[in-house]
Amino acid sequence: MKAIVIDDYGGVDQLHLRELPDPRPQADEVLVRVRAAGVNPVDWKIRQGQLRFILRPKFPFIPGGDIAGEVVSTGPEATEFKTGDPVVGFVELKRGGGYAELAVAKKTAVALKSPSLSFIKAASLPIAGCTAVCEIWANCRKAPTLSSLEEQVVSVTSPFRSPRRLEQRQAPPVDPQTLHLSNRSGPTMSLTIAARTSWPAWIALK
Repeated sequence: MKAIVIDDYGGVDQLHLRELPDPRPQADEVLVRVRAAGVNPVDWKIRQGQLRFILRPKFPFIPGGDIAGEVVSTGPEATEFKTGDPVVGFVELKRGGGYAELAVAKKTAVALKSPSLSFIKAASLPIAGCTAVCEIWANCRKAPTLSSLEEQVVSVTSPFRSPRRLEQRQAPPVDPQTLHLSNRSGPTMSLTIAARTSWPAWIALK
């Protein structure tokens, strides 16, 4: 298979296209033919070595966590999936493998892709989507520092079972998904947007 690999920490010049052996799924894993791979901040942080004290990859390393594609084969314990199934999921970040023609993921990290989603759109969901879910339900607080920003405030109100407040700064592509999931789950939501950017800077659930 063809894959993008890095042989050491560094900049984008460390990314190389290379021919590598096809991976094989373990008992509880799914082998996916990758049609699209997502790009997340954690990918370049791993490449640059910013996470080496908590996540040390084995070189040569294939970056990429988010994948969408079709099932090629499965381990004997991954009976939920069959060959040809369109799926979306993410690989273990320490193991990597998303930037390749074939990738292996745990069966618990893979789901059937909705027919309404293209592979490209599906590949943008896993890590950012899970981050958005955690952002909503963690009920965390973080004091914003927006004194230097020209702000626009948009408020959306809907019923919520219990009082919660979340203030969390996030970078795209997390924010749009947080807004969508928040709207579906029904919190009262205040959105602060910096005038000089098209992305939400802060989200508050009250």
